[in-house]
Amino acid sequence: MQSIPDDFSASNSQYKRWAARRRTCPHLLTDAATVANAMSRMPNDAPSLPEPTGPRRGRPALRTGNPLVNLIPLLSLDRPQWFDDIVYGSIATSASSSQGRLNVRPGQVIAALHLRTISVAALGCQENSSRGLQAVAQAARHCLRGVEHYLHRHPPVRARLEAEIDPASGTGN
Repeated sequence: MQSIPDDFSASNSQYKRWAARRRTCPHLLTDAATVANAMSRMPNDAPSLPEPTGPRRGRPALRTGNPLVNLIPLLSLDRPQWFDDIVYGSIATSASSSQGRLNVRPGQVIAALHLRTISVAALGCQENSSRGLQAVAQAARHCLRGVEHYLHRHPPVRARLEAEIDPASGTGN
């Protein structure tokens, strides 16, 4: 397997060349299957805190299940234009912007979409404040609904993605 360059900036031509070579690599599907298998065995939620003995106050923590957790690695690797548009729109809508800059980075939202359950506790390992983590979680929930809506409205795209995940379940007769 090839090594990833140290500089991940989008304008880095070395990274673009590496990504183009990686996409044409015949071992890409087996690598993706290995990673998906390893991710299914990993705990992806933060450890639960002991229950308080007294009455709980305030609003309960919001936890959203991610039904597209198997499709997100393909989307984040290929990064189709519609996916980037949904991520950007979700951030602009739910987390807003200040002084012309988005308050949440798209990479944080895409990383949150890889979790089986989207919650602030599951995102706690990032180096943001609790308000920042809440904004990332809200943008990820919004983005998840947008991706679900897009795939519901475009069944051929969903079928192609599901066929890439599990080629054995293809509809070919």
